[in-house]
Amino acid sequence: MRLASLPSRLRDEPAMVRVVGAASATLAAPVAAQPFVVAGLLALGDRRPVLVVTATGLAAEHLARDLGTFLAEPVD
Repeated sequence: MRLASLPSRLRDEPAMVRVVGAASATLAAPVAAQPFVVAGLLALGDRRPVLVVTATGLAAEHLARDLGTFLAEPVD
């Protein structure tokens, strides 16, 4: 199984269902789960852009790099 196929499995997670269907929402996730959760939001939702806030620029760079594991397209 490829890691890129995992985010869509979040479709049954109650918190994800609430966030994906909301006009605006806040979802907190542990640092280690953030790439997976953000990829799930992108895979399950059709709203763009998605704003992700991190504590530091370095954390943002790490998140962007790690998102590449779950996404077919590169993240800027």
